[in-house]
Amino acid sequence: MRTMLKSILAAFALVPAAVQAVRSENDDEKVRVYTNKHLRIRFAVPEDGYELRTRGFKYGYDGTLAEFDDKDGQVSGVLEHFKTEKKAAEILANLEKRLRSDKDFQNFRVVQEKKLDRPEGEWLLREYRYETGGDEVHEVRVVGVCGKSAFAVAIWTGEEHWEDRKDEMFRIANSLESGATEAKKLRKLDEDQKP
Repeated sequence: MRTMLKSILAAFALVPAAVQAVRSENDDEKVRVYTNKHLRIRFAVPEDGYELRTRGFKYGYDGTLAEFDDKDGQVSGVLEHFKTEKKAAEILANLEKRLRSDKDFQNFRVVQEKKLDRPEGEWLLREYRYETGGDEVHEVRVVGVCGKSAFAVAIWTGEEHWEDRKDEMFRIANSLESGATEAKKLRKLDEDQKP
């Protein structure tokens, strides 16, 4: 049994990331899903009208795993991963401090914050508004910390598109989830099998 579990985990490492089109859980739309079995995360954007890139990045975020844009150029975003000892609230506080001190971002404000219920780790969602390059922007950001790994989705649109696109943006941001709980179950099962 232990050998089989190690083989399964080794297979996860061989195929760390994949993007595929599948039906959403509630079967109302097709989604394009990014999975990274090594990091044990899953993230989805609507299949119709979105490009999901795993290379050829254009936004310059550190730790980028994937970027996405809608076909109309109204909604864009990035999926990130990084190692950290910090909590989700600290990560967001540091980001906000940087953006408030950056002359390219004016009138930066937090619109809402809520804790997200996930089986593992600390997960927060924050909505922001700010001005950059003469445009007013809405951004939704989800940050999750599981152990020493942090995952984040940042998704943004211009003020003129916010009302029409906000529900979709929240769905996309909330699709980020960690499956690290399953890996822990496998390790526990593996440890229980030791003589």
